[in-house]
Parts: sequence; structure tokens; C-alpha cells
Amino acid sequence: VNMYHLYVLMALPVAEITGGSREEPSSAIRQRVQAARKRQQERYAGEGIACNAELNARQVNEVCRLDAACQTLIERACEKYNMSMRKESVSPKQSVASDAIAWGAEAGYNFFGLSEKLSRNNQKLYAFGRYEYYDSMHKTEGSIQDTKWCARSRFSVGVNYKPLNDIVIKAEYGKSILDKQYNDEPYLSVGVAYAGLFKR
Repeated sequence: VNMYHLYVLMALPVAEITGGSREEPSSAIRQRVQAARKRQQERYAGEGIACNAELNARQVNEVCRLDAACQTLIERACEKYNMSMRKESVSPKQSVASDAIAWGAEAGYNFFGLSEKLSRNNQKLYAFGRYEYYDSMHKTEGSIQDTKWCARSRFSVGVNYKPLNDIVIKAEYGKSILDKQYNDEPYLSVGVAYAGLFKR
């Protein structure tokens, strides 16, 4: 998120305010600052900037992009306290579109069906592939901004292994493809599901 200032408020013991604690010498602080500056200059070599303070909205999104949970937290705070980010920020105050769109397709095959023994034991091993697309800001009206990061394509492949009737072991790898100004989002998930509780 691109913001002007971040303020941290904290209570300090009286000793720290009145000088009861040992002060850090200016030379040590200078060394820390210089080391931080050097890291930033190396990081942004060729970008036309020298430090974090010069990052624009696009560069903030590339260097320190928020995950989905943090993005949602920031947007909820903006809504609750009626705040807004810089106009060029990739995380403006979120509005609601008039229309959303989503569609997908999936195909799979049970390879254990090729074995008579495994089929007789009711074991299954499905390999699958899936493609989906969704855009929660498909159509906007009036002054509502069409935020491009809300549109994405997702490709995924995986396996579902069923060793017993009510047990499924799942593994899936996928990648969300966003507009070129944003970072793509790869993911890997592994899990075990039990279906016995849902039987009548």
C-alpha cells in the first residue's frame, strides 16, 4: 500500500523519557542508516530511484506487494474510517461494480480405472486440470473505478487420491494470472478430506 506516513504510538517508561536509559551514539545510528541506504541503492539500481521514499505506486506493488489477507484488511479499514489512498495507488478505496463475471472448465481422469485390481478395491486416482476466469469489477458505472487487479485467470493441475471410501488426499498447484502491472500469484495446496460426516 502506498501511503504518506505511518505513525506508531507507544507508551514509554519514565526512565526512557528522563534519560535514565543508555543513549545510542550518533555514530552507530549513522552506520545503520548508511547500511540501509546502500541496500536500497543496490535494490533499485537501474530503476532511476535511490531509496524507498521515491517508490511510485507501481514499484510499491512490485517490491512489497500485500497478500490477499493484508489487502482485505487495508480495504476494510478504508471503508470503516472513510479513508482513501493516493489517487495513483493500486489500493484505492474499493467500490462495488454493477456486474461481475466468472466461468471455468475442468477435466479429470481416474487412472486407477485402468487397473481391474485397484478398481475392485474402490481406490481412485484422479488427475485433473482446471481453468477459470473471474472479474468482480466486470462492469462499473459513473465514477466507480475499474480496478484491474480484480480480474484474473487461474490455471491449476492436481491429483485426488482416494485410498478408502470416505478419505481423499488432495494436492494442487496453480497460478493466477493478473494484469501485466501486477505480480502473478502462484500457489500450492495439499490436504486431506473426510466425507463420512456428510452421509445420511
